[in-house]
Amino acid sequence: MKKLILTFSLLTLSTLELFARAGGGERGWSFLFRTPFGWAILLIFGVIAFLIFRFRVVRTRKRLARFAELDKVWDFKKLERTVEQTYFKVQNAWNDDNLEPIEHLLTEKMSKKLRFQLDYYKSINKKNVLEKIELNSVDIISARDYENDSKDTFKASIVGSMIDYDLNLKTGRKIGNNWYSESFSETWTFMRRDNNWLLDEIKD
Repeated sequence: MKKLILTFSLLTLSTLELFARAGGGERGWSFLFRTPFGWAILLIFGVIAFLIFRFRVVRTRKRLARFAELDKVWDFKKLERTVEQTYFKVQNAWNDDNLEPIEHLLTEKMSKKLRFQLDYYKSINKKNVLEKIELNSVDIISARDYENDSKDTFKASIVGSMIDYDLNLKTGRKIGNNWYSESFSETWTFMRRDNNWLLDEIKD
């Protein structure tokens, strides 16, 4: 139940963010929050988003069951475990500024992206630090099985939490005032390579 409530809350908040970005003057969505019905409309959109999300999860679970009958690489529990293990290994490697231990878990595209981000931080004398890393939920929301196995892919919606801040490498001082753990949601995409699943993309 806690997992469902957290997922619903994050989906509702993401809806609010969409409203805020789309707003602009009284003709934008933001004017709704100055009316008695504004939050009710937000709640309705949040419920709709949540129901669509749950539908995708259930539909994908059924699809994976069919796939797994022919190919055990699609076993639901194994996919979930892959997401969980990859999540923690990637965060730890990021903290260590060292991708070598996880190169075998990444596609070339993802490896280049993470390496570019780490190099950028170093170029501006900063280090991104993650603490109290948690993974609250994993929901597989899509799966595609092709004749060519190398095109197989699945997407997982994850809800995690951590303390996330930057350090100034010259002074050793923390930048900002983020002392508390914050929840977030992301979509992680995995590509099949032989009988292994490699992380290919991370989207907010």
